[in-house]
Amino acid sequence: MAWVLLAIAVGLTVAALIIVLGVRRALIVLLAVTLVAVIGVIWYAEIGDKRQAGAIPVEAVQLSNTRMVPAYGSSYKFSARVKNNASEHDLTAFSLTVIASDCAVGRSESQCEIIGEQSKEIHVLVPPNQARDIVDQFRFDGMSPKGELHWDYRVNHTRSR
Repeated sequence: MAWVLLAIAVGLTVAALIIVLGVRRALIVLLAVTLVAVIGVIWYAEIGDKRQAGAIPVEAVQLSNTRMVPAYGSSYKFSARVKNNASEHDLTAFSLTVIASDCAVGRSESQCEIIGEQSKEIHVLVPPNQARDIVDQFRFDGMSPKGELHWDYRVNHTRSR
């Protein structure tokens, strides 16, 4: 839908330029705008976006005080404290996988069944050797545990600057 609106806006802009400036001048203006846009995209990709994937190892991201509380419908409210144990880089985002397991009462965790799994990138700004509290939502459709519900959390990858 957004692409259609963008195409319409570009078409109307080109038509207005042709009407106001004429075909030759409109082409010069459009080429100049295109050149500036291409230079901007290249600058952002190469220089402007200083975020780095993997500069902070997943082992350096520590989750504590994790809680998963039923919210509305099949959603659960996730809250935790995230600590960045890296010494040089700010943590800007991390991918988190939450696993829901159905565990029969009195059985070990190895006998639990996984009944839900969701992954999400969570954006947060945590300077080196500091911690921040986060809150997010996870949705688990069709999940109906028969025993106790246990949660497991895994950090998959990190982004930093």
